[in-house]
Amino acid sequence: MIREFELQEPQPDGQSLRKHLEVAAESTGSTPARLVEHGELPLGYGHLWEWFKQLSRTRAIGLVANAISYTEIAAWAALTGNHPTPFEVAILVDMDAALIAHQAQQKTKAQSHG
Repeated sequence: MIREFELQEPQPDGQSLRKHLEVAAESTGSTPARLVEHGELPLGYGHLWEWFKQLSRTRAIGLVANAISYTEIAAWAALTGNHPTPFEVAILVDMDAALIAHQAQQKTKAQSHG
């Protein structure tokens, strides 16, 4: 999951790394390894990425991004009409933990280079 967050990182031109790699793949006819080396969600669970993006946009942000709570997931589910299973909720929570870990790594890197 961390690699997906890396692929979403904006580049100096504002486009994501994923977009740059996809353009390179179109231009060359060869898919860059960074696009294929990260794991995809299992077949049938791609909707979780969309759900996670919806939930992530609503998170409280102070000095750092706060974790998405079960209360927020329940409210999102009630408002959107989505009905995640307990297994899907666990995956969403794991995705959130991966994002927070990725952001902490990025902050540490920036501090060590700054």
